[in-house]
Amino acid sequence: MSASRWGSGSVLAGRYRLEQRIDGGAMGDVWRAEHLQLKSAVAVKLTRSGAVDANVMSRMAREAEAGAALRGANVVQVLDHGVEDGDAYLVMELLQGESLKSRLDRSGALAPADVARILDETCRAVGRAHKLGIIHRDLKPANIFLARDDDDALEVVKVLDFGAVKLTMSLLSGVETRTGAMIGTPYYMSPEQLRSSKHVDHRTDLWSLAIVAFQCLTGQRPYAASSLADLVVRIMTEAPPVPSKVASVPPGFDAWFERAIRRDPAQRFQSAAELASELRTALVAVPQR
Repeated sequence: MSASRWGSGSVLAGRYRLEQRIDGGAMGDVWRAEHLQLKSAVAVKLTRSGAVDANVMSRMAREAEAGAALRGANVVQVLDHGVEDGDAYLVMELLQGESLKSRLDRSGALAPADVARILDETCRAVGRAHKLGIIHRDLKPANIFLARDDDDALEVVKVLDFGAVKLTMSLLSGVETRTGAMIGTPYYMSPEQLRSSKHVDHRTDLWSLAIVAFQCLTGQRPYAASSLADLVVRIMTEAPPVPSKVASVPPGFDAWFERAIRRDPAQRFQSAAELASELRTALVAVPQR
């Protein structure tokens, strides 16, 4: 069956019945599905036939490998992956809630305490990934999910989409992105990542998290432009905006942000844990759970 024919009621790999399309992108769709043997609800990411090539297959394999290696409360759980008649699929836990992007689109900005909590949990997942040699390279509000169980008021942050990861250790030998491909979302990419996605370390993720924090507190991204070229020039050369001149923010956030997005990675925060700890202090010391 070609990917263009996947639809509600289709059975994938003999055990996942697709029920409802819940999201989609350039490469494929995410479906709510039922595991026929276990009678449990899952999420299935499925490529479209027009998007399937060696690079897409490699990206799906990296996402599966990274998700399986991480296994933590703040990372979406990967259950299965494979290829069905040339179409790659990835099976994950089904999350209830909304992405951070959806919440920002609705609210515009968040309270400092909420920003500290969300970034703290995001940094737990990202820090764990970094210790395993995994660099996400596409951290942004759309890839930070605010999950909530129907019977539980507690909200848990889940980091999504490890398909763009750079594996700096031998978790997945022989698999890499095609030369020259831009990996990530330019608004959230560090200067070194804009120069070359192949020559970055974990500190590029910390830059991205700083951009996310700025957006959460001010309701807008620090860098904007009408074209990709203009955006790249601004990120690479212009002085970053001062948060307090954009919106009302806690007094310590200006200094935190200035350090977090220094162009020299050696002058930034050096770990996700340090970035989160200093952010909590800047946003009135919200304690860890």
